[in-house]
Amino acid sequence: MNEEREGGFTLIELLIVMSIILMLSGFATLSLFGYRAAQDFEFDAERIVAAMRAAQQYSIVQEGGEVWGVCFHNDADPAQSDYYRITSLGVCPPAPGGEFPRVDLRGSEFTASVDKDKAVSFKKVSGLPDAQAPYITSVTIRERNGTRERTVSVDQNGVIIKL
Repeated sequence: MNEEREGGFTLIELLIVMSIILMLSGFATLSLFGYRAAQDFEFDAERIVAAMRAAQQYSIVQEGGEVWGVCFHNDADPAQSDYYRITSLGVCPPAPGGEFPRVDLRGSEFTASVDKDKAVSFKKVSGLPDAQAPYITSVTIRERNGTRERTVSVDQNGVIIKL
């Protein structure tokens, strides 16, 4: 008896191919989660640099006749997210009405170097940092559930650097 075999794939071949596709998509999904967390962390650092540059520019042009700065809030409660905001008078907590909306950190948190409320403040016209107490000239963020850290600082010449 001659059995003719028609073209096509057997059920076992299809199951093997499907299992390989499922494993590859699982690995790709896991690697995307790590990529997203790393991107959120880097984005936080870039937004802090942008906020510090904006506050510096407001001080240089004497926006509203005020000194400007960035207030960093490190909440001791792990359920609350750390945040920062641009403020007039460069003080923490900000004066009523002299603030921009708060910006929550997405993929990171402030290290212990930011104790509760700290501010980076810039002098009028020159835009140089005010390094006298209670002001700070740098802030360090740490990746949530990670080991990487980034420090954003202002040197004595007013250059804002992300390390």
